[in-house]
Amino acid sequence: MIKNLKILLSIFLSYSAHSLTAHSMPMDKMNKIYNFYSFGENIGTAGQPKPEEFKIINDSGFTTVINLAMKGSRGFLNDEDKIVQSLGMTYVHIPVPWDKPEEKHLREFITVMESLKNKKVFIHCMANYRVSAFMYQYFTQVRYLSEEEATSPIMIKWRPNMDENWLSFMRINLSEGELKGD
Repeated sequence: MIKNLKILLSIFLSYSAHSLTAHSMPMDKMNKIYNFYSFGENIGTAGQPKPEEFKIINDSGFTTVINLAMKGSRGFLNDEDKIVQSLGMTYVHIPVPWDKPEEKHLREFITVMESLKNKKVFIHCMANYRVSAFMYQYFTQVRYLSEEEATSPIMIKWRPNMDENWLSFMRINLSEGELKGD
């Protein structure tokens, strides 16, 4: 009986160690994606991934990729939707102009995020600045996180230098009724 228990324990520990390694290895690789930052286990953010990095994103368990960059931005991947979908992930493009982020973009983002709240989601733009502002708004207005919890390292660096377009975006305050579409 004790011998069987030791064997089962040994199998369990080796399986657990393998599972941990298998899941942490891709996440280690995630840190190599430009300006990658993780808000917990289910939300990863970054700047524009290279085409080959989408496999790492997929291997890390992400099921959806949301792109906030504008088509035509330097480094924008015109075939990103095909790359993402070929790996079995869902692709969502919410083009947000760098010089004119608007409330309608935030509303669309919140709607998409709420529809995916039980999924593992990877959100990016060109450098993780746009995404940091959108995540801040989403976390503080929808998920009711503190400012500290909702602020990425990119946001900390960027906020003192934000132009009026983004300061105005950061002041958008949707009422609870507006958030629910009432």
